[in-house]
Amino acid sequence: MITYQTHTDELSPDQLGGFFEGWRCVPTPAQHLAILRGSALAQLAIDDQTGRVVGFATALTDGVQAAFIPLLEVLPAYRGRGIGSELVRRMLTAFAHLPAVDLTCDPALQGFYQRLGMMPSVGMVVRNYPGADGGGHASIPKTTASVSALTMDDYDEVVALWRACDGVGLNESDERAPLAAFLARNPGLSLVLRAAVSGNGDRKNGVRDRFVSETVPDTVLPDTVARVIGAVLCGHDGRRGYLHHLAVAPEQRGQGLGRLLVERCLASLAELGIAKCNVFLFADNDEGARFWQAVGFGRRTDLLVLQSSTQPGRGSLSP
Repeated sequence: MITYQTHTDELSPDQLGGFFEGWRCVPTPAQHLAILRGSALAQLAIDDQTGRVVGFATALTDGVQAAFIPLLEVLPAYRGRGIGSELVRRMLTAFAHLPAVDLTCDPALQGFYQRLGMMPSVGMVVRNYPGADGGGHASIPKTTASVSALTMDDYDEVVALWRACDGVGLNESDERAPLAAFLARNPGLSLVLRAAVSGNGDRKNGVRDRFVSETVPDTVLPDTVARVIGAVLCGHDGRRGYLHHLAVAPEQRGQGLGRLLVERCLASLAELGIAKCNVFLFADNDEGARFWQAVGFGRRTDLLVLQSSTQPGRGSLSP
């Protein structure tokens, strides 16, 4: 059983550990305890059987105008149980009397926070990590990539990407109106991956980036644009999750970007209580089958997919 508390007086470093996944500078359990005790408010999720802290959130506040939530994390083995959602709800309830409650997050996590009543915003940060650039700030790569929720504003670029990728079959369900309905039914779950490139594409080779809409004149493009290099549709029916049209631009493959999109989708489905996720492949898509098995999907040889039209005069459909 998971219990929640805010007091840290009797907490010890032995109850902490395994957090700060992917951090450049990982705090020790003793430092983690100091972070919790130094915060204006700490929300803790504790496994009653082990006494271990399995999730936490911290907040800073002036008590009058605003609160800021800098940290929220749940141990990997405990994810998908709604613990993160509960920690955020408790924070928002505690600061409901304040005009503003803010946090920063990766674009792919915006859907998670939106489902809890927050709205997207923008922000700026400084990272004073050791070994960063000469000024002590975290170095920023010259070419950056970001994951965000797929919206209809991305439609033209995403469809262009799908058309450029073998193994993605488009039909009437991928037209604007049906896709808009799918995104509205599954808010924040589908993802798009963008990378910053020259606004005019690869001028050294005399080729304009083929994923930048050809309807946009060169003269109105900025010096750099964040073009779509990956996308996936993600949804669920309340029992099972489904991924459709996972695609990464051919020249960007081999960097783990497809796996990244899949893992983000699975994490979002788990937060919603969806236990399993399915994908559909063309039977001759051997490359796709190898990818999906490599990221943890198993082949179901005991199942057969049958399909029918819902229209009058319906019948079995050919591929």
